[in-house]
Amino acid sequence: MQIVVWYPAAVAAGEPATLRHYIELSAGTLGPDSGTTERRRQLADDFIRERLANGLGRPAIDSVLHEPMGAMLGVPRARGRFPLLVFLHTTPWGASAMSEYLASHGFVVAAIESKGAQEAAYRLSRENLDAMVLDAAFTVSRMRREVNVDERLGIIGMSNGSIAAVALQLVGIVPQGVVSLDGGIGERAGGTYLAQRSGGDLKKFTVPLLHLYGPDNPSLDFQYLRSYEAASRMLVQVGRLRHRDFLTYGLLERALPGAFGTAPPEASIGFEAVSRYTRNFLQWHMTGNARARRFLADSAERNAPPGLLTIERLPTRIAPP
Repeated sequence: MQIVVWYPAAVAAGEPATLRHYIELSAGTLGPDSGTTERRRQLADDFIRERLANGLGRPAIDSVLHEPMGAMLGVPRARGRFPLLVFLHTTPWGASAMSEYLASHGFVVAAIESKGAQEAAYRLSRENLDAMVLDAAFTVSRMRREVNVDERLGIIGMSNGSIAAVALQLVGIVPQGVVSLDGGIGERAGGTYLAQRSGGDLKKFTVPLLHLYGPDNPSLDFQYLRSYEAASRMLVQVGRLRHRDFLTYGLLERALPGAFGTAPPEASIGFEAVSRYTRNFLQWHMTGNARARRFLADSAERNAPPGLLTIERLPTRIAPP
């Protein structure tokens, strides 16, 4: 298993990470050709080819691929120990922008790509979700052996990753907070899986939840999310963001407009709002940051451009077991 880690650094100078570097990191996941030079080149070529097909020019693509991002490669770690975030179900480059941002605010972020239970490729199934839960549990255990990681834990789950993030509670791992990025916990598939794996005892789900989502999803079904009454839940609709806009794709719309098809005009500013809410939610629930709590309690209009966000807060209504 490849774990990609971002951490607070002791120095601000070093070799900068680039988007191309993050894209090539996916070559380190499972498969017969994992980690090879040819596989890394293929991943970058695939990215370029898809952008060319969407009408972008090669110079613009190359410029963004080689532009320094926010992280430095292999620099010394900052002194001290920091809370751990595990980022589930996306590629290193999909997680990169948000992970850099969170690491700059004092978190260690560990991201893993999803794999199937019996093969390298992931497809939604109960068995593959079980495998994702076990992989996440392994990642938590492994990262807690690092000298710069303390006992505090948060989980970020993109899409199906949010289902596994919540299900970790069923294998004895109870984080301080879970963030769902347009996640399957807001759909019937996720709710059904969690009901089955919990034996119908929804009081087992006690961890505070932040569910950020786009409205244009025909599978949206919040009946399950509303039933987790042993946990506080915050539901935030973000403009008309597409599924991919909750990751680095959304931010890249500013540098490469149209790179991923027709995007909503609020793609980049929406991604920034998603990142701010993620940071403040985790800072409050993991570190007790009072400023973060005030941010979360504020109205959508105070925290984001008018009309971008719709917020629903669902408090704890039953005592956990």
